[in-house]
Amino acid sequence: MRARCKPSRRSSRPKREVWTPGQLAGQASRIAGQNRGEIRKQAAGALDEAHSVIDMLRHPEQAKAQLAPSDETSLTRESLDALLGDARAAGMRLNTWIDIQQLGQLNRETGKIAYRVLQEGLTNASRHAPGSPVSLELTANPTAGVHAHVSNPTNPSVPAASVDATRPAMDSKNAFRTGAGLPGLAERVRQAGGTCRFGFDARHAFHVDVQLPWVE
Repeated sequence: MRARCKPSRRSSRPKREVWTPGQLAGQASRIAGQNRGEIRKQAAGALDEAHSVIDMLRHPEQAKAQLAPSDETSLTRESLDALLGDARAAGMRLNTWIDIQQLGQLNRETGKIAYRVLQEGLTNASRHAPGSPVSLELTANPTAGVHAHVSNPTNPSVPAASVDATRPAMDSKNAFRTGAGLPGLAERVRQAGGTCRFGFDARHAFHVDVQLPWVE
């Protein structure tokens, strides 16, 4: 009776690669070289950023002019968020009511004027009534057009030097009076087919109210 030989079973485990000390040293050297190169790149980038910050600290007015929105800035969700964020970061107590739809379809030139209206309204409030709460309302959609309203209380003891008594009342119902300081903005709005009213009401609150047509 013959004995049967059992077939040998080959291991399915992959063979482990055995590195010599020389190979290990070479691999470690390559990894170290890659890490050094990456570290040099990151250090160079950090150094450039540090130089930029130092330049901004040395020349704050120049930096402010470079970072400030230009006349080419149009009204978008991003530019609006940045404008409101900057105002709050500067310490402004800002209350907002925003209702915007299909803003991406708004004509860029109209958007520039709308953004300038909000920017001028906030700047005017910060300059002439620092510390006072500011209210900003913005509605923009194809049906209603673009309506922006910025208002803030003022100190009645401070002479209203910006009031131009030679101009007619803007709205007798709200006792608005037109004033100087925003005529350039009003002219841009008028040329775009809109209306611009600004001035004080009976309670010495200052208002900037602009209505622009929706143009795509």
